[in-house]
Amino acid sequence: MLDFKKVENICAIVMLVAFFMPWVSFMGASVAGYSIVGTLNNLLSFGGESVPWQVYLIFLVPLAAVGVLVTDFLKTDEKIARIVAIVAGVIPVAGIIYLLIQSEGEGFKVLAMGAYLTVIAAIVMLLAVFGIVKMPK
Repeated sequence: MLDFKKVENICAIVMLVAFFMPWVSFMGASVAGYSIVGTLNNLLSFGGESVPWQVYLIFLVPLAAVGVLVTDFLKTDEKIARIVAIVAGVIPVAGIIYLLIQSEGEGFKVLAMGAYLTVIAAIVMLLAVFGIVKMPK
C-alpha cells in the first residue's frame, strides 16, 4: 500500500497528473505533455525535419514518477527509493533549465500549467528528499 503521507509520493502523483495537462500553449493551441512528441513530429514533418532526440526525454518524467511510487509500494530499500526520488526530481528541473538555456529565456512564454506543476512538484520532491520539507505529524 502506498504511503500518501510521504511528500515524495504526493509529488509523484502530481507529476503524473500534470503530464496529461497542457504543457505548451502557443498561438491559442495547447499541447499536453504526453502529446508533445507527436505534435512536434507532425509540425516538423512538413519541412522534412525530424524531432530532436532530446524531446523524447520528456517521457522520463512520468516513468521516474512511477518509479517513485513503485519503490514505495514494494517497500524497497530507503537508499534506492531516495535515489529514484532524486532522479525523478532532477529530470524536470534539468529539462526546464535546458529549455531556458536553449530558448535564451523565452521558454516561459510558451509553457502552460502542466509544465509549471511538474517543475514545482519536482522541486518540492527534491526538498523533501533532502529533508527540508516534511509532512506535519
